Amino acid sequence: MVILDWAQWWYGAGLRRRVQLLGRRIGKAVDFFSIPLLLKTLFAPFRQISAEKSYSAGLETRARMVVDRMVSRLIGGVMRIFVIVAGLVVLTVLAVWSILVLACHVLRPALVVVCVVLFCMGWALLKNVEWLQNVKF
Repeated sequence: MVILDWAQWWYGAGLRRRVQLLGRRIGKAVDFFSIPLLLKTLFAPFRQISAEKSYSAGLETRARMVVDRMVSRLIGGVMRIFVIVAGLVVLTVLAVWSILVLACHVLRPALVVVCVVLFCMGWALLKNVEWLQNVKF
């Protein structure tokens, strides 16, 4: 009865909790990188300090302000693209890791049973490794 209760918890509430924890971790990564916000503001100016709007300035000053704004937008776009790519890489790794963790969670009890059966059959994982035969335990 204890084994059935444990299995019911493991594949029920335990699995749900594992999925929630992995989902929270992915949610935190999405929030940290905020890819949708970065895409919306992809070419927004980046830290414009000297590019002020001045309608009474001369033609040379206005041209410099336009160039300053364009350079600022270019720098902002490049930085945001790097952050988006890094975020997508991290999210991909987290997604693959989460799938592996869930697979291990589901298969772990079966792995114990398989190992016990193999042990009872006399199968050893390290039986054919030559350099281990010379090691004294």
